[in-house]
Amino acid sequence: SEVSLKEGGTPMDWSIRVSRASGIPILATGHAVKGFIERGFKPGAYMSAVDVANRLIDPGWEGLDGKGQYELAIFIGFHYYLAWNLLSGLKHFSQNIKTLSLDRFYQPHASLSLPNLSVDEWEVYLKALEDALRSG
Repeated sequence: SEVSLKEGGTPMDWSIRVSRASGIPILATGHAVKGFIERGFKPGAYMSAVDVANRLIDPGWEGLDGKGQYELAIFIGFHYYLAWNLLSGLKHFSQNIKTLSLDRFYQPHASLSLPNLSVDEWEVYLKALEDALRSG
């Protein structure tokens, strides 16, 4: 089940606010697509999580916008075990991509990960990040 944040709805609601404020596109996976659409938000794209990881590893993939490989992939909202495997594959097989895990549990294969956090601590971090992105 999805975590409820005290002041900001859910992590999905937070992601939508950040995407709208910063212009960072969201690539939705699995059943998350339905949640975004129900909230009146159209993700930049959607595909399976494994397909996303495979494309990020592929040096010939030109990205969703056709402008070339990405330098950074941000992960939030995945089951821990799935993110662990996706990030491991990216760590060992991608050429240049950096990864950032914004989930509340430490991910050892991410280039940068949050430490293990309580829901309250996680919400404080997400709010600070949102404020920083809004202010430019």
